[in-house]
Amino acid sequence: MSALLSILWILLWIVLCLLGLALFLLCWPVDARLYAERYEATRAVVRVRYALGLLTGWLRLDAEVQLIEIRLLGIRVWHRDVLEQIFGREERKPKKREQGKPPEEREKSGGFPGIPPHLGWAVRRVAWALGLEGELVGVYGFEDPGTTGMVEGLRAALSGAVPALALKDLRPDYTAEVLYGHARLGLLIWIPRLAVAAMGFFLDRRGREFFRHFKNRKKGEAPAGKRPASATS
Repeated sequence: MSALLSILWILLWIVLCLLGLALFLLCWPVDARLYAERYEATRAVVRVRYALGLLTGWLRLDAEVQLIEIRLLGIRVWHRDVLEQIFGREERKPKKREQGKPPEEREKSGGFPGIPPHLGWAVRRVAWALGLEGELVGVYGFEDPGTTGMVEGLRAALSGAVPALALKDLRPDYTAEVLYGHARLGLLIWIPRLAVAAMGFFLDRRGREFFRHFKNRKKGEAPAGKRPASATS
């Protein structure tokens, strides 16, 4: 009997130790860093560290190297060349764009979803949950100046909602379709903080209204407070 109790105690301690280790690993943050630029050439580097470097991951993309690798205790355990068809290929085919598309067809294709309600609040919650910080520097412009203006409005709202994300040097160009500049972003992701943020988002009325905006648009319904004009003669 005493031998059986000893075995049960040992098994219980093993289970408790495994649960404690799992809880410790779940509470440890994931530190992710990204640097990307698009000038004469395009390149991007992503580094992800977990548990003080116990597990690390790298993603590097440029004209010469397209590599993703995972290291455990500094030892490379997996790597692969990826996306080699995107950069540095002379035979790369240019993208085909549909030009002169009628407005009614552009409307059917979906287009920009519009600015949802409580956008600033939602952005602050998401940025807090992800530990977002960094900066974006450059110039952007779309074929439609109206789209450029709408994105500029979103940039201004995002800049005010997330002070840790510097966007003052990201400027619009209303005269041409253009994109160049660089981005430096950092994320510090805690699983418990993500869970708390997700629960608070969906329990808050503003969060439900935020998602209802996209749900109604998908169904083709008018936003709250707006009704389609009646076809009266």
